[in-house]
Amino acid sequence: MFAEIGWTGSPSSATFAADIVAVLTGETDENNLSTDVVPGASSIIATIPAGWTIYDSATGVADEYILRAPTVDDATQYKYTRIKVTGTTTRTITCSTMEDWNPTTNVATNETTAGSMSLLRTPIGSFGDTVQIVTLIATARYIAIRATGYLYTTIFPCVEISRIHPSLAIGTGRVPAVTMDDATLTNDNLVTYNTYIPRILDENGTADITNGAIRALATHQRPSCVDTATEFDSLSTDVGYDSGGTPYYGIHLILFERRDLVGGIIGTSEVSKLWYVQAEVVAGFEDKTTHELDAPNDLKCLWTKTNLVTDGTYPRIFIEHEV
Repeated sequence: MFAEIGWTGSPSSATFAADIVAVLTGETDENNLSTDVVPGASSIIATIPAGWTIYDSATGVADEYILRAPTVDDATQYKYTRIKVTGTTTRTITCSTMEDWNPTTNVATNETTAGSMSLLRTPIGSFGDTVQIVTLIATARYIAIRATGYLYTTIFPCVEISRIHPSLAIGTGRVPAVTMDDATLTNDNLVTYNTYIPRILDENGTADITNGAIRALATHQRPSCVDTATEFDSLSTDVGYDSGGTPYYGIHLILFERRDLVGGIIGTSEVSKLWYVQAEVVAGFEDKTTHELDAPNDLKCLWTKTNLVTDGTYPRIFIEHEV
């Protein structure tokens, strides 16, 4: 599901939260959202279903929801995400991932550190805008939220990852999912962590690490590169050469790891179909352009922080393109 929802007026936190959750859990008609939504400035494409359901809407905290979706390889295991909207002039969304949630006691099992992001300013008209737009992206594998009409920042409330680390195997109870703050994309010092996993076994195999702070990096795992015959021939920095001297340009899965704590790689974004691509180059890689990897126009380019892509600060994210 790929949606761009435009709000006007001064939507309350309750209204804003309800609209967001409705889209993330399967609403496909923008006309069915609140009266603060402008249908003509909104669209919802759901060729790929959003894939999430509301598990608890009465957590005891205002404007807060617990959503869940099954893992790709075990329909009996769910990943849970908490989504909460707060604020008066500025609507802020706070998100976390957890292994389980008790709707009776309102207690989470192994919840990650929450990430937060400002999405909307109200009243919208007082800031010179008639409409402010938020991009909502979801499949049963992940959720991404981007403030395209305000600060142009992106947060990933939940991303399912592959079960590379053996302690994430089916039946262990450890959920292969992470919360990823957009600041993750600037992590180049390897000691600042903005991605968290609910639970993973330590390198000695003796103790669980809960709310584990981990790294999100680029990998060279397939799909690792595309040749100059594709639309990616504008890339100019992330380049290697084959045996004949032909240049290849990189598109990388996201690697999640803390080798110093867990003794190996944790997983990648392969099951969620999310990729990193370098920043800086603009021509041909504008926001929301479509590109070819295995089939024509099967990927969409997204700028996670638009004013910091052209200087190379923030890489782009590529997602499955919906038509």
